[in-house]
Amino acid sequence: MKNCKSLARRLWAALLAAALLLAQPVYTAASAGEQARDKAFILETESILEGEVLEEGLDSGSVFRSPENALLDGSFYSRLNTRQKACYRALESISIDRILSSSDHRVIMEIEGVTGAKLKGQASGGAFRPAADSATQKEYKALQNDMLAGLVALRYDRPDMLWLEGGVGPVFLFTTSQGSAYGTVSRAGFRFNLPYNGAEKSMRTQMMEAAQDLAAQAGREPDTYSKVLAAHNLIAAQARYNYTPETEIAKKLTHSAYSALIAGDQYEPVCDGYSKAFKLVCDMLRVPCILVSSKDHMWNNVKMDDGRWYNVDLTWDDGRGAGDTTYFLVGSQSVVGGAAFQNQPSHIELDPFTDNKVTVSGQKYPTKCPSAYVYLGQDYEPLRYPDVGRDDWFFDSVNRVSELGYFNGDSAGRFNPNKNITRAEFAKVMANVLNADLTQYQGGDSFPDVPADAWYASVAVWAKENGIMEGSGGKFRPKDNITRQEMCRVLVNALELGEAQETPSFADSASIAEWARPQVYACYEAGLVKGDPNGRFNPRNFAKRSEAATMLQRYADSLERPEE
Repeated sequence: MKNCKSLARRLWAALLAAALLLAQPVYTAASAGEQARDKAFILETESILEGEVLEEGLDSGSVFRSPENALLDGSFYSRLNTRQKACYRALESISIDRILSSSDHRVIMEIEGVTGAKLKGQASGGAFRPAADSATQKEYKALQNDMLAGLVALRYDRPDMLWLEGGVGPVFLFTTSQGSAYGTVSRAGFRFNLPYNGAEKSMRTQMMEAAQDLAAQAGREPDTYSKVLAAHNLIAAQARYNYTPETEIAKKLTHSAYSALIAGDQYEPVCDGYSKAFKLVCDMLRVPCILVSSKDHMWNNVKMDDGRWYNVDLTWDDGRGAGDTTYFLVGSQSVVGGAAFQNQPSHIELDPFTDNKVTVSGQKYPTKCPSAYVYLGQDYEPLRYPDVGRDDWFFDSVNRVSELGYFNGDSAGRFNPNKNITRAEFAKVMANVLNADLTQYQGGDSFPDVPADAWYASVAVWAKENGIMEGSGGKFRPKDNITRQEMCRVLVNALELGEAQETPSFADSASIAEWARPQVYACYEAGLVKGDPNGRFNPRNFAKRSEAATMLQRYADSLERPEE
Protein backbone atom coordinates (compact mmCIF):
# COMPACT_ATOMS: atom_id res chain seq x y z
CA MET A 1 0.00 0.00 0.00
CA LYS A 2 1.45 3.32 -1.05
CA ASN A 3 1.82 5.80 1.82
CA CYS A 4 1.31 9.57 1.81
CA LYS A 5 4.98 10.42 1.39
CA SER A 6 5.50 10.85 -2.35
CA LEU A 7 2.30 12.78 -2.94
CA ALA A 8 2.89 15.03 0.05
CA ARG A 9 6.41 15.84 -1.14
CA ARG A 10 4.97 17.32 -4.33
CA LEU A 11 2.58 19.37 -2.21
CA TRP A 12 5.50 20.46 -0.04
CA ALA A 13 7.31 22.02 -3.00
CA ALA A 14 4.37 24.28 -3.75
CA LEU A 15 3.73 25.15 -0.12
CA LEU A 16 7.38 25.88 0.56
CA ALA A 17 7.43 28.65 -2.01
CA ALA A 18 4.41 30.24 -0.38
CA ALA A 19 5.90 29.78 3.07
CA LEU A 20 9.13 31.50 2.08
CA LEU A 21 7.15 34.47 0.82
CA LEU A 22 5.02 34.69 3.95
CA ALA A 23 7.99 34.19 6.24
CA GLN A 24 9.49 37.56 5.32
CA PRO A 25 8.97 39.89 8.31
CA VAL A 26 6.20 42.42 7.74
CA TYR A 27 6.17 45.58 9.82
CA THR A 28 3.13 47.78 9.31
CA ALA A 29 2.09 50.86 11.21
CA ALA A 30 -1.20 50.42 13.06
CA SER A 31 -4.35 52.33 12.22
CA ALA A 32 -4.78 55.94 13.26
CA GLY A 33 -7.22 54.92 15.98
CA GLU A 34 -4.69 52.54 17.46
CA GLN A 35 -1.91 55.13 17.33
CA ALA A 36 -3.98 57.63 19.28
CA ARG A 37 -3.42 55.78 22.58
CA ASP A 38 0.37 55.94 22.44
CA LYS A 39 2.36 54.71 19.50
CA ALA A 40 1.25 51.36 18.16
CA PHE A 41 3.04 49.06 15.76
CA ILE A 42 2.24 45.66 14.33
CA LEU A 43 4.97 43.05 14.34
CA GLU A 44 4.16 40.04 12.19
CA THR A 45 6.32 37.14 13.31
CA GLU A 46 8.54 35.24 10.95
CA SER A 47 7.16 31.99 12.37
CA ILE A 48 4.59 30.92 9.78
CA LEU A 49 3.24 27.38 9.93
CA GLU A 50 2.32 26.60 6.35
CA GLY A 51 -0.32 23.93 6.13
CA GLU A 52 1.19 22.02 9.05
CA VAL A 53 3.50 20.09 6.70
CA LEU A 54 5.63 17.50 8.46
CA GLU A 55 9.33 16.84 7.90
CA GLU A 56 8.78 14.23 5.22
CA GLY A 57 5.97 16.10 3.54
CA LEU A 58 2.82 15.02 5.38
CA ASP A 59 0.17 17.69 5.72
CA SER A 60 -1.14 16.92 9.17
CA GLY A 61 -4.07 19.29 9.49
CA SER A 62 -6.72 19.80 12.09
CA VAL A 63 -9.23 17.99 14.26
CA PHE A 64 -12.38 18.59 16.34
CA ARG A 65 -11.88 18.21 20.09
CA SER A 66 -13.59 15.24 21.70
CA PRO A 67 -16.42 15.91 24.13
CA GLU A 68 -14.87 14.02 27.06
CA ASN A 69 -12.80 15.58 29.79
CA ALA A 70 -9.77 17.14 28.11
CA LEU A 71 -7.20 15.30 30.20
CA LEU A 72 -8.71 11.94 29.30
CA ASP A 73 -9.83 12.28 25.69
CA GLY A 74 -6.31 12.56 24.29
CA SER A 75 -6.88 16.06 22.98
CA PHE A 76 -3.86 18.15 22.10
CA TYR A 77 -5.43 21.05 24.01
CA SER A 78 -4.86 19.09 27.22
CA ARG A 79 -1.09 19.15 26.63
CA LEU A 80 -0.83 22.94 26.65
CA ASN A 81 0.09 25.29 29.47
CA THR A 82 -2.18 28.14 30.58
CA ARG A 83 -1.00 30.73 28.05
CA GLN A 84 -0.91 28.22 25.21
CA LYS A 85 -4.50 27.24 26.02
CA ALA A 86 -5.50 30.90 25.91
CA CYS A 87 -3.91 31.20 22.45
CA TYR A 88 -5.73 28.04 21.36
CA ARG A 89 -9.09 29.37 22.56
CA ALA A 90 -8.49 32.72 20.92
CA LEU A 91 -7.69 31.10 17.58
CA GLU A 92 -10.64 28.74 17.93
CA SER A 93 -12.97 31.71 18.43
CA ILE A 94 -12.02 33.28 15.08
CA SER A 95 -14.72 32.52 12.53
CA ILE A 96 -14.14 32.37 8.80
CA ASP A 97 -16.50 35.34 8.41
CA ARG A 98 -14.26 37.40 10.67
CA ILE A 99 -11.19 36.37 8.70
CA LEU A 100 -12.80 37.24 5.37
CA SER A 101 -13.92 40.65 6.61
CA SER A 102 -10.58 41.58 8.17
CA SER A 103 -7.85 43.56 6.48
CA ASP A 104 -5.29 41.27 4.86
CA HIS A 105 -6.92 38.32 6.66
CA ARG A 106 -5.29 39.49 9.88
CA VAL A 107 -7.37 39.19 13.08
CA ILE A 108 -6.18 40.99 16.23
CA MET A 109 -7.64 40.58 19.73
CA GLU A 110 -6.74 40.45 23.40
CA ILE A 111 -5.26 37.10 24.45
CA GLU A 112 -4.81 36.25 28.12
CA GLY A 113 -1.15 35.93 29.03
CA VAL A 114 -0.02 37.47 25.74
CA THR A 115 -1.66 40.87 26.05
CA GLY A 116 0.37 42.89 28.52
CA ALA A 117 3.68 41.16 27.84
CA LYS A 118 6.60 43.61 27.74
CA LEU A 119 9.64 43.32 25.53
CA LYS A 120 12.74 45.43 25.39
CA GLY A 121 13.11 47.02 21.98
CA GLN A 122 12.56 50.15 19.96
CA ALA A 123 10.22 51.51 17.35
CA SER A 124 11.62 53.07 14.22
CA GLY A 125 10.35 53.53 10.73
CA GLY A 126 6.85 52.50 11.74
CA ALA A 127 7.94 49.17 13.21
CA PHE A 128 8.68 47.74 16.65
CA ARG A 129 11.77 45.56 16.76
CA PRO A 130 12.57 43.47 19.85
CA ALA A 131 16.09 43.98 21.18
CA ALA A 132 18.73 41.51 20.04
CA ASP A 133 19.96 40.55 23.51
CA SER A 134 19.46 36.92 24.50
CA ALA A 135 16.98 37.60 27.32
CA THR A 136 14.64 39.63 25.10
CA GLN A 137 14.87 37.16 22.26
CA LYS A 138 14.08 34.35 24.67
CA GLU A 139 10.95 36.15 25.85
CA TYR A 140 9.91 36.94 22.28
CA LYS A 141 10.44 33.36 21.15
CA ALA A 142 8.40 32.15 24.13
CA LEU A 143 5.50 34.33 22.96
CA GLN A 144 5.80 32.96 19.45
CA ASN A 145 6.14 29.42 20.78
CA ASP A 146 2.93 29.64 22.80
CA MET A 147 0.95 31.15 19.94
CA LEU A 148 2.19 28.41 17.61
CA ALA A 149 1.56 25.70 20.20
CA GLY A 150 -2.08 26.75 20.27
CA LEU A 151 -2.15 26.61 16.48
CA VAL A 152 -0.59 23.14 16.23
CA ALA A 153 -2.95 21.76 18.88
CA LEU A 154 -6.01 23.29 17.23
CA ARG A 155 -5.06 21.88 13.84
CA TYR A 156 -4.99 18.42 15.41
CA ASP A 157 -8.17 18.98 17.43
CA ARG A 158 -10.43 20.58 14.78
CA PRO A 159 -10.72 18.96 11.33
CA ASP A 160 -13.67 21.16 10.50
CA MET A 161 -11.66 24.41 10.55
CA LEU A 162 -10.56 24.31 6.93
CA TRP A 163 -9.15 27.84 7.14
CA LEU A 164 -6.32 26.53 9.33
CA GLU A 165 -5.03 24.29 6.54
CA GLY A 166 -3.17 27.16 4.87
CA GLY A 167 -0.34 29.25 6.29
CA VAL A 168 -1.10 30.80 9.69
CA GLY A 169 1.26 33.03 11.66
CA PRO A 170 1.14 35.03 14.92
CA VAL A 171 0.82 38.82 14.86
CA PHE A 172 1.62 41.11 17.79
CA LEU A 173 0.51 44.72 18.25
CA PHE A 174 3.01 46.59 20.44
CA THR A 175 2.43 49.99 22.02
CA THR A 176 5.30 52.18 23.11
CA SER A 177 5.68 55.49 24.88
CA GLN A 178 8.03 58.14 23.57
CA GLY A 179 11.54 57.54 24.86
CA SER A 180 10.66 54.15 26.32
CA ALA A 181 13.01 51.22 25.78
CA TYR A 182 10.12 48.76 26.01
CA GLY A 183 7.06 47.80 24.03
CA THR A 184 3.91 46.27 25.48
CA VAL A 185 1.73 43.79 23.62
CA SER A 186 -1.64 45.53 23.59
CA ARG A 187 -3.25 42.93 21.35
CA ALA A 188 -2.24 39.88 19.37
CA GLY A 189 -3.69 37.55 16.79
CA PHE A 190 -3.08 35.65 13.60
CA ARG A 191 -2.76 36.20 9.89
CA PHE A 192 -4.31 33.60 7.60
CA ASN A 193 -3.36 32.51 4.11
CA LEU A 194 -6.66 30.90 3.12
CA PRO A 195 -6.07 27.63 1.27
CA TYR A 196 -9.36 27.56 -0.66
CA ASN A 197 -9.66 31.22 -1.68
CA GLY A 198 -12.59 32.14 0.53
CA ALA A 199 -14.70 29.04 -0.16
CA GLU A 200 -13.87 27.56 3.25
CA LYS A 201 -17.23 28.41 4.84
CA SER A 202 -19.42 26.74 2.22
CA MET A 203 -17.02 23.79 2.01
CA ARG A 204 -17.18 23.33 5.77
CA THR A 205 -20.98 23.40 5.74
CA GLN A 206 -21.08 20.74 3.04
CA MET A 207 -18.45 18.64 4.83
CA MET A 208 -20.20 18.81 8.20
CA GLU A 209 -23.53 17.79 6.67
CA ALA A 210 -21.84 14.78 5.09
CA ALA A 211 -20.14 13.85 8.38
CA GLN A 212 -23.42 14.18 10.26
CA ASP A 213 -25.11 11.90 7.75
CA LEU A 214 -22.45 9.22 8.24
CA ALA A 215 -22.60 9.64 12.02
CA ALA A 216 -26.39 9.28 11.92
CA GLN A 217 -26.08 6.02 10.00
CA ALA A 218 -23.38 4.66 12.30
CA GLY A 219 -25.27 5.87 15.36
CA ARG A 220 -28.10 3.44 14.69
CA GLU A 221 -25.85 0.56 15.73
CA PRO A 222 -26.46 -0.88 19.22
CA ASP A 223 -23.03 -0.49 20.86
CA THR A 224 -19.78 1.45 20.66
CA TYR A 225 -17.86 -1.18 18.72
CA SER A 226 -20.56 -1.48 16.07
CA LYS A 227 -20.84 2.31 15.74
CA VAL A 228 -17.09 2.78 15.26
CA LEU A 229 -16.94 -0.13 12.82
CA ALA A 230 -19.82 1.35 10.82
CA ALA A 231 -18.04 4.73 10.64
CA HIS A 232 -14.89 2.95 9.44
CA ASN A 233 -16.75 0.99 6.76
CA LEU A 234 -18.95 3.86 5.56
CA ILE A 235 -15.95 6.12 4.91
CA ALA A 236 -14.02 3.30 3.25
CA ALA A 237 -16.97 2.51 0.99
CA GLN A 238 -17.20 6.01 -0.46
CA ALA A 239 -13.53 7.05 -0.59
CA ARG A 240 -10.59 5.80 -2.58
CA TYR A 241 -6.92 6.64 -2.14
CA ASN A 242 -5.84 9.45 -4.46
CA TYR A 243 -2.52 8.40 -5.96
CA THR A 244 -2.48 11.05 -8.70
CA PRO A 245 -4.34 14.28 -7.92
CA GLU A 246 -4.63 16.20 -11.17
CA THR A 247 -5.03 19.80 -9.99
CA GLU A 248 -3.55 22.00 -7.28
CA ILE A 249 -6.86 22.15 -5.43
CA ALA A 250 -7.10 18.34 -5.62
CA LYS A 251 -3.61 18.08 -4.10
CA LYS A 252 -4.60 20.32 -1.20
CA LEU A 253 -7.86 18.51 -0.58
CA THR A 254 -6.25 15.07 -0.41
CA HIS A 255 -5.07 16.14 3.05
CA SER A 256 -8.47 17.37 4.22
CA ALA A 257 -11.42 15.55 5.78
CA TYR A 258 -13.47 17.11 2.99
CA SER A 259 -12.04 14.74 0.38
CA ALA A 260 -13.07 11.61 2.28
CA LEU A 261 -16.48 12.86 3.42
CA ILE A 262 -17.85 14.29 0.17
CA ALA A 263 -18.79 11.38 -2.06
CA GLY A 264 -19.09 11.39 -5.83
CA ASP A 265 -16.76 14.28 -6.70
CA GLN A 266 -13.26 14.34 -8.16
CA TYR A 267 -11.57 14.96 -4.81
CA GLU A 268 -10.25 11.91 -2.95
CA PRO A 269 -8.06 11.55 0.16
CA VAL A 270 -4.66 10.32 1.18
CA CYS A 271 -3.94 9.06 4.70
CA ASP A 272 -4.56 12.30 6.57
CA GLY A 273 -7.82 12.89 4.69
CA TYR A 274 -9.06 9.46 5.77
CA SER A 275 -7.89 10.01 9.36
CA LYS A 276 -9.44 13.45 9.75
CA ALA A 277 -12.76 12.27 8.34
CA PHE A 278 -12.81 9.29 10.70
CA LYS A 279 -11.94 11.54 13.64
CA LEU A 280 -14.73 13.94 12.79
CA VAL A 281 -17.38 11.21 12.54
CA CYS A 282 -16.18 9.57 15.78
CA ASP A 283 -16.44 12.92 17.55
CA MET A 284 -20.04 13.19 16.44
CA LEU A 285 -20.60 9.69 17.84
CA ARG A 286 -19.12 10.89 21.17
CA VAL A 287 -16.25 8.41 20.89
CA PRO A 288 -12.84 9.93 21.80
CA CYS A 289 -10.61 9.83 18.73
CA ILE A 290 -7.39 11.65 17.85
CA LEU A 291 -4.97 11.96 14.96
CA VAL A 292 -1.57 10.29 15.17
CA SER A 293 1.23 10.94 12.71
CA SER A 294 4.59 9.47 11.77
CA LYS A 295 7.14 10.85 9.29
CA ASP A 296 5.10 9.75 6.30
CA HIS A 297 1.69 8.60 7.51
CA MET A 298 -1.35 9.40 9.63
CA TRP A 299 -3.90 7.21 11.41
CA ASN A 300 -6.15 7.35 14.48
CA ASN A 301 -6.21 6.39 18.13
CA VAL A 302 -9.68 5.57 19.48
CA LYS A 303 -10.71 5.22 23.13
CA MET A 304 -13.23 2.42 23.32
CA ASP A 305 -15.94 1.57 25.83
CA ASP A 306 -13.52 -0.57 27.84
CA GLY A 307 -11.55 2.59 28.64
CA ARG A 308 -8.52 1.58 26.58
CA TRP A 309 -6.97 3.22 23.53
CA TYR A 310 -6.50 1.36 20.22
CA ASN A 311 -5.11 2.04 16.75
CA VAL A 312 -7.25 2.37 13.63
CA ASP A 313 -5.62 2.74 10.21
CA LEU A 314 -8.50 3.28 7.81
CA THR A 315 -6.15 4.11 4.94
CA TRP A 316 -4.44 0.74 5.03
CA ASP A 317 -7.71 -1.13 5.53
CA ASP A 318 -9.29 0.60 2.53
CA GLY A 319 -6.29 -0.31 0.41
CA ARG A 320 -6.75 -3.98 1.24
CA GLY A 321 -10.26 -4.17 -0.18
CA ALA A 322 -13.89 -3.58 0.76
CA GLY A 323 -14.76 -4.36 4.36
CA ASP A 324 -11.20 -5.13 5.44
CA THR A 325 -10.55 -4.58 9.17
CA THR A 326 -6.97 -5.81 9.51
CA TYR A 327 -5.91 -2.48 11.04
CA PHE A 328 -9.13 -1.80 12.96
CA LEU A 329 -8.82 -1.43 16.76
CA VAL A 330 -5.45 -3.13 16.94
CA GLY A 331 -3.11 -2.89 19.91
CA SER A 332 0.37 -1.44 19.97
CA GLN A 333 1.86 -4.94 19.96
CA SER A 334 -0.69 -6.57 17.67
CA VAL A 335 1.12 -8.35 14.85
CA VAL A 336 -0.36 -7.21 11.53
CA GLY A 337 1.41 -7.33 8.21
CA GLY A 338 4.16 -9.45 9.74
CA ALA A 339 5.24 -7.01 12.47
CA ALA A 340 3.98 -5.43 15.68
CA PHE A 341 1.93 -2.35 14.81
CA GLN A 342 4.07 0.07 16.82
CA ASN A 343 7.28 -1.22 15.20
CA GLN A 344 6.19 -0.74 11.60
CA PRO A 345 8.13 2.18 10.07
CA SER A 346 4.98 4.03 9.02
CA HIS A 347 3.50 3.66 12.51
CA ILE A 348 6.39 5.01 14.60
CA GLU A 349 4.72 7.97 16.28
CA LEU A 350 6.08 11.46 15.66
CA ASP A 351 5.15 14.19 18.11
CA PRO A 352 3.65 17.06 16.08
CA PHE A 353 4.81 19.74 18.52
CA THR A 354 8.40 18.56 18.42
CA ASP A 355 8.26 18.24 14.65
CA ASN A 356 7.11 21.86 14.38
CA LYS A 357 9.85 22.97 16.82
CA VAL A 358 7.21 23.98 19.36
CA THR A 359 7.68 23.25 23.06
CA VAL A 360 4.85 21.96 25.26
CA SER A 361 5.04 20.24 28.63
CA GLY A 362 2.01 17.94 28.53
CA GLN A 363 1.81 14.22 27.94
CA LYS A 364 2.26 12.75 24.48
CA TYR A 365 -0.06 10.38 22.64
CA PRO A 366 -2.22 8.11 24.82
CA THR A 367 -0.79 4.76 25.82
CA LYS A 368 -2.39 2.08 23.67
CA CYS A 369 -3.59 -1.31 24.83
CA PRO A 370 -0.92 -3.86 23.81
CA SER A 371 -3.49 -6.26 22.33
CA ALA A 372 -6.45 -5.77 20.00
CA TYR A 373 -9.91 -4.82 21.24
CA VAL A 374 -12.04 -7.75 22.39
CA TYR A 375 -15.69 -7.36 21.41
CA LEU A 376 -18.15 -8.85 23.91
CA GLY A 377 -21.22 -8.45 21.74
CA GLN A 378 -22.22 -5.45 23.82
CA ASP A 379 -20.62 -2.49 25.59
CA TYR A 380 -18.37 -3.04 28.58
CA GLU A 381 -19.58 -1.95 31.99
CA PRO A 382 -18.71 1.75 32.37
CA LEU A 383 -15.61 2.61 34.35
CA ARG A 384 -16.36 3.91 37.82
CA TYR A 385 -13.58 6.49 37.43
CA PRO A 386 -12.25 7.67 34.06
CA ASP A 387 -8.69 7.77 35.40
CA VAL A 388 -8.71 4.21 36.74
CA GLY A 389 -8.41 1.87 33.79
CA ARG A 390 -8.92 -1.86 33.60
CA ASP A 391 -5.20 -2.41 33.07
CA ASP A 392 -4.12 -0.44 36.16
CA TRP A 393 -2.70 -2.61 38.94
CA PHE A 394 -5.00 -0.91 41.45
CA PHE A 395 -8.20 -1.26 39.37
CA ASP A 396 -9.84 -3.95 41.52
CA SER A 397 -8.75 -2.36 44.80
CA VAL A 398 -10.06 1.09 43.93
CA ASN A 399 -13.39 -0.26 42.76
CA ARG A 400 -13.79 -2.46 45.83
CA VAL A 401 -13.13 0.28 48.40
CA SER A 402 -15.34 2.66 46.43
CA GLU A 403 -18.20 0.15 46.49
CA LEU A 404 -17.73 -0.14 50.24
CA GLY A 405 -17.90 3.65 50.61
CA TYR A 406 -14.38 4.02 51.93
CA PHE A 407 -13.29 6.33 49.09
CA ASN A 408 -15.03 8.79 46.80
CA GLY A 409 -13.95 10.61 43.66
CA ASP A 410 -13.40 14.34 43.32
CA SER A 411 -15.92 16.87 42.00
CA ALA A 412 -14.97 15.95 38.42
CA GLY A 413 -15.53 12.25 39.06
CA ARG A 414 -11.85 11.29 39.09
CA PHE A 415 -10.16 9.09 41.67
CA ASN A 416 -6.67 10.63 41.23
CA PRO A 417 -4.87 7.35 41.98
CA ASN A 418 -1.36 8.77 41.76
CA LYS A 419 -2.05 11.75 43.99
CA ASN A 420 -0.57 11.75 47.49
CA ILE A 421 -3.20 11.42 50.20
CA THR A 422 -3.14 14.00 52.99
CA ARG A 423 -3.51 13.34 56.70
CA ALA A 424 -6.98 14.90 56.74
CA GLU A 425 -8.06 12.86 53.73
CA PHE A 426 -6.83 9.61 55.25
CA ALA A 427 -8.54 10.41 58.54
CA LYS A 428 -11.81 10.83 56.61
CA VAL A 429 -11.23 7.50 54.85
CA MET A 430 -10.74 5.77 58.20
CA ALA A 431 -13.92 7.38 59.51
CA ASN A 432 -15.69 5.92 56.48
CA VAL A 433 -14.14 2.49 57.12
CA LEU A 434 -15.39 2.50 60.72
CA ASN A 435 -18.74 4.02 59.74
CA ALA A 436 -18.23 6.82 62.25
CA ASP A 437 -21.07 9.26 62.88
CA LEU A 438 -19.16 12.50 62.48
CA THR A 439 -22.15 14.66 63.41
CA GLN A 440 -21.45 13.77 67.03
CA TYR A 441 -18.06 15.44 66.80
CA GLN A 442 -19.07 18.81 65.39
CA GLY A 443 -17.67 21.64 67.50
CA GLY A 444 -15.66 19.29 69.72
CA ASP A 445 -12.17 19.74 71.11
CA SER A 446 -9.79 19.70 68.17
CA PHE A 447 -6.23 20.54 67.20
CA PRO A 448 -5.02 24.18 67.15
CA ASP A 449 -4.30 24.06 63.41
CA VAL A 450 -7.82 22.91 62.45
CA PRO A 451 -10.19 25.80 61.58
CA ALA A 452 -13.72 25.34 62.88
CA ASP A 453 -15.16 25.75 59.38
CA ALA A 454 -12.77 23.33 57.63
CA TRP A 455 -14.36 20.38 55.84
CA TYR A 456 -12.27 18.06 58.01
CA ALA A 457 -13.06 19.76 61.35
CA SER A 458 -15.32 17.00 62.71
CA VAL A 459 -12.98 14.34 61.27
CA ALA A 460 -10.08 15.81 63.25
CA VAL A 461 -12.14 15.82 66.46
CA TRP A 462 -13.13 12.18 65.87
CA ALA A 463 -9.53 11.16 65.19
CA LYS A 464 -8.30 12.93 68.33
CA GLU A 465 -11.00 11.73 70.73
CA ASN A 466 -10.71 8.12 69.59
CA GLY A 467 -6.93 8.01 69.61
CA ILE A 468 -6.73 7.44 65.88
CA MET A 469 -4.32 10.29 65.18
CA GLU A 470 -2.38 12.08 67.87
CA GLY A 471 -0.77 14.75 65.77
CA SER A 472 2.80 15.99 65.94
CA GLY A 473 3.75 18.62 68.48
CA GLY A 474 0.07 18.91 69.27
CA LYS A 475 -0.82 19.76 65.67
CA PHE A 476 -2.93 17.75 63.25
CA ARG A 477 -1.09 18.93 60.12
CA PRO A 478 -4.19 18.26 57.99
CA LYS A 479 -2.76 19.30 54.64
CA ASP A 480 0.52 17.41 54.99
CA ASN A 481 0.87 14.27 52.92
CA ILE A 482 0.83 11.16 55.07
CA THR A 483 3.82 8.83 54.91
CA ARG A 484 3.59 5.05 54.66
CA GLN A 485 4.81 4.55 58.20
CA GLU A 486 2.39 7.17 59.55
CA MET A 487 -0.41 5.40 57.71
CA CYS A 488 0.50 2.13 59.42
CA ARG A 489 0.26 3.79 62.81
CA VAL A 490 -3.20 5.13 61.96
CA LEU A 491 -4.31 1.70 60.71
CA VAL A 492 -3.18 -0.01 63.92
CA ASN A 493 -4.90 2.61 66.08
CA ALA A 494 -8.13 2.56 64.09
CA LEU A 495 -8.40 -1.17 63.40
CA GLU A 496 -6.99 -2.24 66.78
CA LEU A 497 -4.48 -4.61 65.25
CA GLY A 498 -2.50 -6.77 67.65
CA GLU A 499 1.26 -6.85 67.98
CA ALA A 500 3.24 -8.72 65.37
CA GLN A 501 4.53 -12.11 66.41
CA GLU A 502 7.39 -12.01 63.92
CA THR A 503 9.66 -9.29 62.58
CA PRO A 504 9.65 -8.95 58.78
CA SER A 505 12.98 -8.39 57.09
CA PHE A 506 12.55 -5.39 54.83
CA ALA A 507 15.69 -4.35 52.98
CA ASP A 508 15.23 -0.85 54.42
CA SER A 509 14.07 -1.79 57.93
CA ALA A 510 16.69 0.54 59.37
CA SER A 511 14.87 3.46 57.74
CA ILE A 512 11.66 2.80 59.64
CA ALA A 513 11.31 5.23 62.55
CA GLU A 514 11.60 3.61 65.97
CA TRP A 515 8.13 4.83 66.96
CA ALA A 516 6.59 3.31 63.80
CA ARG A 517 8.22 -0.14 63.71
CA PRO A 518 5.64 -2.01 65.83
CA GLN A 519 2.82 -0.59 63.71
CA VAL A 520 4.54 -1.33 60.39
CA TYR A 521 5.24 -4.91 61.49
CA ALA A 522 1.65 -5.34 62.70
CA CYS A 523 0.28 -4.12 59.37
CA TYR A 524 2.61 -6.47 57.53
CA GLU A 525 1.56 -9.46 59.61
CA ALA A 526 -2.11 -8.55 59.06
CA GLY A 527 -1.47 -8.59 55.32
CA LEU A 528 -2.26 -4.90 54.82
CA VAL A 529 1.16 -3.83 53.55
CA LYS A 530 3.90 -5.47 51.56
CA GLY A 531 7.35 -4.56 50.34
CA ASP A 532 8.13 -3.40 46.83
CA PRO A 533 9.73 -5.73 44.22
CA ASN A 534 13.12 -4.95 45.77
CA GLY A 535 12.00 -5.89 49.26
CA ARG A 536 11.83 -2.31 50.55
CA PHE A 537 8.99 -0.86 52.59
CA ASN A 538 9.81 2.80 51.79
CA PRO A 539 8.52 4.04 55.16
CA ARG A 540 9.13 7.73 54.58
CA ASN A 541 7.58 7.85 51.11
CA PHE A 542 4.26 9.63 50.85
CA ALA A 543 1.36 7.25 50.36
CA LYS A 544 -0.64 7.58 47.16
CA ARG A 545 -4.40 7.19 47.03
CA SER A 546 -4.01 3.98 45.04
CA GLU A 547 -1.74 2.54 47.75
CA ALA A 548 -4.15 3.50 50.53
CA ALA A 549 -7.00 1.94 48.57
CA THR A 550 -5.03 -1.29 48.18
CA MET A 551 -4.25 -1.50 51.91
CA LEU A 552 -7.90 -1.05 52.81
CA GLN A 553 -9.07 -3.48 50.16
CA ARG A 554 -6.86 -6.09 51.85
CA TYR A 555 -8.46 -5.17 55.18
CA ALA A 556 -11.94 -5.58 53.71
CA ASP A 557 -10.97 -8.96 52.26
CA SER A 558 -9.68 -10.08 55.66
CA LEU A 559 -13.08 -9.43 57.21
CA GLU A 560 -14.67 -11.90 54.81
CA ARG A 561 -12.19 -14.71 55.41
CA PRO A 562 -13.38 -17.35 57.90
CA GLU A 563 -11.49 -17.39 61.17
CA GLU A 564 -9.04 -20.24 61.55
